[in-house]
Amino acid sequence: MYHPADRSDGRNLEFIEIYNPTESSVALYNSNRTWRLNGGVSFDFPTNVILGPNEYLLLVNFSTVTNLSQLAAFKALYGITNPNQKILGPYGGKL
Repeated sequence: MYHPADRSDGRNLEFIEIYNPTESSVALYNSNRTWRLNGGVSFDFPTNVILGPNEYLLLVNFSTVTNLSQLAAFKALYGITNPNQKILGPYGGKL
């Protein structure tokens, strides 16, 4: 979600969506290191993240561990009701 309109509270709720379209799980790591994004945004995936068949993963620009109110607002805004939806963050930079 590139450059969504900033909300009146000043939060920008852009995100990156990663989708595994295959029928097999994909590990976002290998024996050398984890996956990472490095460009306009930067993010090092945690170890042992696996994207299941036909599963989505969302990367956000806020902490999903310490900023639970923003996570709840994000889920509400985008209608995310699946309690197992993988949402990781924060990534650095901006899309």
